Amino acid sequence: MIFKNFITVKILFYLIPAIMLLSSGYITVYISLFTIVAIFLLYKNNLKINICILDYIVFFFFFISFVSTLINVTQLGYFILFKSFLDIRFAILYLIIRNLFQYKLLNLKYFLNISFITTIFLSIDIIVQHIYGVDLFGIEPFDERYNGIFESEAIAGGYIQKFSIFALLSIFFLNLDETKKKILVFLFINLLGAAIILTNDRMPFVIFIFTFLLLLFFLKKYTKFFFLNLMSLLLIFLILFNNYSVTNKRYLSLRSELNYEIIKNNLIKITNIFNTTTKISIESNTDNNAEQKVRFTGGYLRIYNAAIHLWYKNPIIGTGVKSFWYECIKLPPDSNHISCSTHPHNIYLEIFVNQGIIGISAFIYLIFFIFKEYYSEYKFIKNSHKNFILYILLMSLLFVELMPFRSYGSIFQTMNGSIFWIILAITSSIKYQRIK
Repeated sequence: MIFKNFITVKILFYLIPAIMLLSSGYITVYISLFTIVAIFLLYKNNLKINICILDYIVFFFFFISFVSTLINVTQLGYFILFKSFLDIRFAILYLIIRNLFQYKLLNLKYFLNISFITTIFLSIDIIVQHIYGVDLFGIEPFDERYNGIFESEAIAGGYIQKFSIFALLSIFFLNLDETKKKILVFLFINLLGAAIILTNDRMPFVIFIFTFLLLLFFLKKYTKFFFLNLMSLLLIFLILFNNYSVTNKRYLSLRSELNYEIIKNNLIKITNIFNTTTKISIESNTDNNAEQKVRFTGGYLRIYNAAIHLWYKNPIIGTGVKSFWYECIKLPPDSNHISCSTHPHNIYLEIFVNQGIIGISAFIYLIFFIFKEYYSEYKFIKNSHKNFILYILLMSLLFVELMPFRSYGSIFQTMNGSIFWIILAITSSIKYQRIK
């Protein structure tokens, strides 16, 4: 019987990188199907769903999200409250993936191979869009962003950056001699790096570069090789920056978006928030024309500035999930220093706004325990070449995904949220990841 040997759930898991190329509606249905089938098979085979401290923290994190939204339901509405309740699916997804790895029901290598195929496919799709003005499916660039199959969603660079580590691992585990393997890795890294640059998603390229700086430092055997790759990536960037107006314009715009005065002022305010003698007052803007006065275009620093202002409004429990947009337009209009968006574009600021200090404490506690597991596992894998590579690459992926100062999509939205919690589930299952 097909259920008996978990073939169905294995296939559903291995295809996740490909499904993440589709729209959010398909992703929701697919992830729901995967979760339901996995739970059914575990029950059918009398396999208990184990819950460890990491899982409890994740469930508590989403519980706080729901409570915060419930407290602010009069401002957000019952539809948002319902959606915050449905966010528990991310916690269940996280729990199920960890259990499947714990029972050794999944072979990560197949997931890595699919990641290799999808990242190359998307990279070629982006390059084609630049050459012909449309991608392989006839989709044009959107708002000066080259998103390929993602159409109006500016996440192509982020997708390539996130799944590139999984894809890179698939090459390392091929049965090739070292020279052929290095040639393939070199071509692969530079293809993906060029594609990320061409998406006009700046942060994914910075993170992509930083990832290989980490690998250069931790994988001593490949230090010279990764240094060569870094030099090649920087050369590709310089060639595109100096000779291609699309790239040049996108990266030069950074100068107008950076405002160091905002950074300095917010560091002072964050310090003062814990000083009981300092009273910070945020007046709500009830002007009917507020939406016209607030700038809705601008750099991430102005969005971050708005998020910090909103955190002051309810620093303990937050203003509820998906509250950033609703609360941001109520802030006193400041066209120079505040900009509004659907979410704060930073994991930590999003949690501060949504769930306050309680939510961010739970999240940081989760991160602490995950890295503690990596520390514990090091002694078991350091003498195994393949497992050491797996360990270092997954740790590097986890580290760059959780960097505090990087821009990031919302971890409560279907596409970005699914990718984030899947990556967290895989990387936090490091003690069950072994390559023979």
